[in-house]
Amino acid sequence: MLKDFQRLDERFPEWKERLPLGELPHLYTPYNQNIPGKTLRSLRGWLKFHRYAGTFSIQKRVRGIPMKRSTLFMALSFAAIAGYERVILCGVDLNNPHYFYRHPDYQHLPQLPEIPDTGSALGQLYAKQGVQTQREPDPKIHNTMDPALNPLPMSEIIWALNEEVLQPLGINLYVALDSSALHPRIPAYYS
Repeated sequence: MLKDFQRLDERFPEWKERLPLGELPHLYTPYNQNIPGKTLRSLRGWLKFHRYAGTFSIQKRVRGIPMKRSTLFMALSFAAIAGYERVILCGVDLNNPHYFYRHPDYQHLPQLPEIPDTGSALGQLYAKQGVQTQREPDPKIHNTMDPALNPLPMSEIIWALNEEVLQPLGINLYVALDSSALHPRIPAYYS
């Protein structure tokens, strides 16, 4: 699954040479169906609406994947649509600003700019990318958890998705380890 491929030209100009799409079997470039909700109450209402409307139901042909702020939400939405019964989130800590693809083993992947170590420098980087912040961002926490970028942290979004969509559909969600910021509301699989 290749997300946001429309933006690859600006982020990874040589993608067409390095990732010849015609040679990749089973490639899917999903349409993202944005889930509204700026407050937790509103988000929960929209999640219930979309669950009742069948947006998260098992589908033979996927027309769009529900999305809210992150690839993590999209992956969990896809798991619901694909009919998964159990999902274990490995490496989803959300309690630090690190990403797996910055590890030396993944240097062959396109790299994003390094995260500055001061809030003002991080704010300037976000401003260059057209991201508006509500206050100075904190480079020590995961950007999806930073209230400077969005008052609704990713942990609240994932908890709401789990409680309003996944659990009612019979999908068991786990984090791999209890060190995840999503724990204990989402149980640890390896504890």
